[in-house]
Formats: sequence, C-alpha cells, structure tokens
Amino acid sequence: MERGVGDGGGPASGWIGRHLASGAATNRSPLRAVGFGKQLPRSLSGPVPATALRLIAAFHLGGALPAVALYQAALASLYQGDVELAGTASGTLEVVRTLEQLSVFQAQPGYGACYPESDLGLALRQTATLIRAEIGLEVACVDVDGWDTHIV
Repeated sequence: MERGVGDGGGPASGWIGRHLASGAATNRSPLRAVGFGKQLPRSLSGPVPATALRLIAAFHLGGALPAVALYQAALASLYQGDVELAGTASGTLEVVRTLEQLSVFQAQPGYGACYPESDLGLALRQTATLIRAEIGLEVACVDVDGWDTHIV
C-alpha cells in the first residue's frame, strides 16, 4: 500500500515520493514533504527529500546561540568531502533554520480551529502551522497509531 504496487516487486520508493519527483522541480523548499510520527512513512520515500517530525519545536540544535552557531558550522563542514552527504547535511540545516522561524505561527490555531489533545490532534495542528507559514509544503502524512495493516 505504501509503495503503491500490488505485489512484492516494483520500485522500493513510495507512491507519494514518486509523485513528487514526477512534477516540475520548481519548489525548492526543504519541507516539501513531511511525515508526522515516529518514522518517515514509506509512501514518502524517493528522490525528493522528506522530513520526519514529531514536534516542530523540538527540531533544533539545543544550547546557547553561540554554541548553536558553532554546531551548525561544524555540521556544515563535516560532510564537505562527500557530495551526497553534504547535500543531506545542508538540507537538514535548512530545515532546522526554517522551522526555527515558525514560532509566530504556533501561538494560536487559525480560524478558531480546535484540535483534540492527542497525538493526532498535535500532528494536525502542526500540519496547519506549516501550511499557514507558506514554506512550500506539498504533502503532510500523519501517522495514526493502532491502524492494523495486517502485515506479519
């Protein structure tokens, strides 16, 4: 189901990841695709980077501002020798910088929305935060624990 194929064969990527890759590459946002939950949904796997989040507010480098700047510089330089890892590292730092700017949108839900006090409600509220921030979000997957896929 996550890969969008009827059997064990076919591509290992997810159907949403393949869909994102099929479109024009005009959206350069580091947050085109986000999965809320314990891990990134397989449906988002593919050539377009996707981010797994539990809490927007917790997706940061901790510490005092001077230390955080040092951490970011160290991470940016750590992977410079490897083109693929350098891209992943810079993408991750760009996600961190983008999410740090969202505190203004997290204060109050828009249009009087009321979200339930649950993991699902928190994920939906954060999805709304990303949409209102207009940061280029195209896809948000919300994991609902307890759904049985019958996979043994």
